[in-house]
Amino acid sequence: MKTLRLRLTEDEKGWLERRAAENGRSMNAELRQLLKNSMASGHGVR
Repeated sequence: MKTLRLRLTEDEKGWLERRAAENGRSMNAELRQLLKNSMASGHGVR
């Protein structure tokens, strides 16, 4: 697995922290789930 450094604003980080906590996941796991959902729905690169 590769490592990716990501810069977030304080608001973005706060949103991600809250969402991850609500879903019982780490911030990393939440970001990966969001990406997986987006890829599965066909959003993104065309």
